[in-house]
Amino acid sequence: MKILFITDSASDLQPEQVAGKPIAIVPAHISIAGREFNDFYDISAREYWDVLKQTDAVPRTSMATPDEYLDAYRTAWKKGYTHICVTQISSTASGTMNSALIAKDMLAEEGKNINIEVIDTENYSMAYGHAVLEGVRMAGEGKAFDRITAAVRGICKKSEIVFGVFTLKYLRKCGRVSNIAAFAGEMLGLRPILKAGNGAVPVVSKARGEKNVLDGIISTIKKSRNGAEKFMGIVHADVPKELIYKLEKLIEEHFGLKNLPKFIMGSAVTTNAGPHVIGVLYYA
Repeated sequence: MKILFITDSASDLQPEQVAGKPIAIVPAHISIAGREFNDFYDISAREYWDVLKQTDAVPRTSMATPDEYLDAYRTAWKKGYTHICVTQISSTASGTMNSALIAKDMLAEEGKNINIEVIDTENYSMAYGHAVLEGVRMAGEGKAFDRITAAVRGICKKSEIVFGVFTLKYLRKCGRVSNIAAFAGEMLGLRPILKAGNGAVPVVSKARGEKNVLDGIISTIKKSRNGAEKFMGIVHADVPKELIYKLEKLIEEHFGLKNLPKFIMGSAVTTNAGPHVIGVLYYA
C-alpha cells in the first residue's frame, strides 16, 4: 500500500506540519476587501489574521469544487498511490464532502483505480487536522488502511475544541451575533466560550471580562472531557504568548498534563470568531 492523506485547508494544518509527509491540501477560497486567496497556498494563517484586523470588510469563503478534488486524485494516481484517506470540515458547515465524493465517482469513470475513503469528520480545525497527523503516523508504522481510517474516524468523533473569543466584533460582522446583542455583550464585558465538535459550534457559556476567559474554558472542559484520555493541545490565533503560557499552566494544574502541543487556528475559525481566540483541543 501507498497511502495519501487529502484534507481541506480548514483542517488548519500548517506548511511545516505537512512538509515531507504524504499529505495534500485542497484549499478553501477566501474573498476579502477585493482580494482573492487560496487558503494555505496564497496566504498563511498569520497573514490572514493581519488582513482581518486591517479591514472592516466581511470575508467570504467558498468551498473547493469537485474538479479541484479530482485534480488531487489524479495527481495521487500519477504518483502511484493506491489508497487515499480524505477528510473535510463537517458537512454541516460546508459542501466539500460532496465535492470529494463527486470527484471520486469522476475518477472511477476515468478508469483510474485507487481505494478512496471519504470521511465526514463532523468537526473543525485541528480536531481533524490532528487526526490526519495520527493517520500519517500509523501509515508510517505500516498499519493497514482500514485500521487507519477507523482510527481517523474515531479521533474526529471524540475530539472537541473549547475556545474563548475576546471580542464580539467578528461574530457580529458574520451574523452569528446581532448588533444589539453584541453591543450589550461588550457593555457587560461578556466573552463567549464556544465548543466545536459533533458538527456544531455552539456558544456553551460566557465569561465576564477577559481575565475570566481561561477559567471559563477550563470549567467547560471539565464537564465533558474523558479523564482516561491523556491527549490535550492548545489551539490559538493572534493572542499574546503570555496568555498561551497561562493556559498551559492552568491545564497542568487542573489536568496534570505538561509540554502540550500548540496548534494554529486558521481561516475557518477566525473568519467567524476573529483572530483573538484561544482554546484547548481534547478528547471528550
